[in-house]
Amino acid sequence: MDDLQPVDNQRGKYDRGPQSVNGTLYPTVLSSTCATSTWQLDRQYTRLTVSYGLADSSSSGKTVQMYIELDGTRKVERDVAVGSTTPVDLDVRGVFRITLASNYCFTFGMNNVGAWIDPVVIKAP
Repeated sequence: MDDLQPVDNQRGKYDRGPQSVNGTLYPTVLSSTCATSTWQLDRQYTRLTVSYGLADSSSSGKTVQMYIELDGTRKVERDVAVGSTTPVDLDVRGVFRITLASNYCFTFGMNNVGAWIDPVVIKAP
């Protein structure tokens, strides 16, 4: 998704760069303490591959809700704790817009960082 710019940052903004998640330093991560951003795919892509988790700097014992929406329909949703990653492989054929979100990052004053690891959308041939 490095070649795409968000068309809408409903809340917060993702930073691009390296981030340590689940004990591994990843060079390509979209991360934020809380963000919801949407990218326009224009129905020109076939697959999304990404993993998600919380940055290792996040608080223990708290969770962040992370989700993916395709054209406004939630396809992936999970409460995430620090110390794990979850891979995702989604069919995005015919999708106009995709949204990546991390919610409830400031639970009880804790500062948690949602991380989308190596997000890639594959363009249709």
